[in-house]
Amino acid sequence: MISGFSFGQGPIITIISDGDCSGGTPKMVEIYAQGEVDFTLYSLENQTNANTSWGATMSLASFETVTNDFIYIYLDSSDPEVFATEYPSASPAEENNVANFNGDDRIRIILDSDSSVVDQYGVDAEDGSGKPWEYKDGYAKRKNETIPNGGFTVGDWTYENSGLNEEGSCQGGTIFEDVMGGIGTYTPAATSTTVVLQDFTNLTNTATADVYGGFGGGLTATNALVDGPVDASNKVRTVTTTAGGDTWKGVFFRPQTHYIDLTSTKTVSVKVYSTTATYLKGIIQAGQSGQETIELETSEAHTGSGWETLTFTFPTATGEWGELALRTNVDANGALIDPAVEVLEAHFDDLTADQGSEIPAPASGPTDSPTAPTADAADVVSVFSDAYTNIATNYNPGWGQSGSVSTTYDPGDGNNVMLYSNFNYQGTDLTSTDLTAMEKLHIDIWVADASVRTIKVSPIGGGETLVTVPVTSGAWNSVDIPLSSFTAVNFAAVGQLKFDGQFAADGTTADTAVRSDVYLDNIYFYKESTAGVNDNNIINVSVYPNPSNSDWNFRTPNTVINSVEVFNLLGKRVASQRSNNSTEASISTQGLTSGIYIARIITEQGTKSVKLIKN
Repeated sequence: MISGFSFGQGPIITIISDGDCSGGTPKMVEIYAQGEVDFTLYSLENQTNANTSWGATMSLASFETVTNDFIYIYLDSSDPEVFATEYPSASPAEENNVANFNGDDRIRIILDSDSSVVDQYGVDAEDGSGKPWEYKDGYAKRKNETIPNGGFTVGDWTYENSGLNEEGSCQGGTIFEDVMGGIGTYTPAATSTTVVLQDFTNLTNTATADVYGGFGGGLTATNALVDGPVDASNKVRTVTTTAGGDTWKGVFFRPQTHYIDLTSTKTVSVKVYSTTATYLKGIIQAGQSGQETIELETSEAHTGSGWETLTFTFPTATGEWGELALRTNVDANGALIDPAVEVLEAHFDDLTADQGSEIPAPASGPTDSPTAPTADAADVVSVFSDAYTNIATNYNPGWGQSGSVSTTYDPGDGNNVMLYSNFNYQGTDLTSTDLTAMEKLHIDIWVADASVRTIKVSPIGGGETLVTVPVTSGAWNSVDIPLSSFTAVNFAAVGQLKFDGQFAADGTTADTAVRSDVYLDNIYFYKESTAGVNDNNIINVSVYPNPSNSDWNFRTPNTVINSVEVFNLLGKRVASQRSNNSTEASISTQGLTSGIYIARIITEQGTKSVKLIKN
């Protein structure tokens, strides 16, 4: 079990040494008591060679309570013993077999009440021979101001493998304490004000936004509860990258209940597990006072040694923020690797920073869905709708916006609605599409209070023209905007769609501070149907059996069926089938609940809609 408390006081392993006197002794562990530490609560244990179990447990109770000072545990097989000579400043000290380790072994402090790990030196179940942390006939010293994290972080230590070889008064050399530059030299970090803002036990945060996700091609970062690679009971998030894809790819994290506050402490940390050495570069974004996104110039290194805590410092940042993002395809200098060749599997846990103000829960939203669209699919290019196939590739690209996006908000009737939480502006990336044949943009929009702001929209193709979206409060608004209104847009290649709410209620005065939630559905471009194309009286389609509890079969006398789509009464597509140049098609009712459905049969002569009944 890994300890989960935020470290402010407790025992810290600060030195481990493997002497070179008789029998490879004296061996020594230095432990610092940060704050007032009751050592009756703790024990020390070791793990040797390639063993996977821990043992030789020593209770530290004899040291009683120590405040901001050091204790020492050692083993000395010399006759007479030389520990006091080699380490004259090591007091109080106690000899115990738990210090019977070699330079490739591990040691850790545990909390007796639940056996959780407080601090550890060495990688669990790994023989340290040839590893960066080996200390045979040498020593390792914790770097000043680094703190325990319940595991082992290679970068928190300095190493002198063989640094004590042929040294010591026992061999006529300099005593070990002096070779090491002294003992008791560790300087602790100031008491941390940081807390774990996201432990990844939830999928969404207070604002109902996903707490994790990815961006860019050649990367998979699913917001799902994943068993930890060391402790399966601990839930983490995982990213997998492949060679190729976008050079700028990466992942993002959102806090759970409170924003990240960088007013005083400028650091954000996240635990990263990887068995591959890699580099990650930090980005702080979603500033809650309109701050611009800050991307660091340099990267942080991960050695590939399992769990490590990476800390990203944003010296110019201030105020509160809603997201930390990490680029995964960078080199040691923080530059993007082009072409993208980085192959990585990594796990993330415990986003840690100073705690800001509470993240507000979304205002009460709609309790139903807008009217289902009736436009024929052949006349529609859809951005977001359950009724059509959508051309969107990313509903939440990183444009420096303040809010978050959920594409699965359920108003209570099973339909998917898109929610912009804490919205100031928001973009959507689209497959670049020729929309010159389309005539209007349709939007269904719901806001709790329409008086606080004006919302505008524009497709983006070469240029953009923001056009006001008229809304009323507390109801679904069905809006159709002629594409001729977007005068600066080249509709031959539209690749993005933008909503912008940074306007006061008068529609002209800029207001970059306003925030609210916006609900959207059935966003699509369309053209008016040609007369007769969607005429049910022209196209003859028979359906049998109907009602049915197995399959619905569709047949036309003399025209090819291109496809059949089945919708529930909320307008959500629940089944579809393409036909192979045939006058017949069939759709299974399996998985559908009993009730009434609408089938849209698209043929070479046009489209017909018929009512279906599932028994």
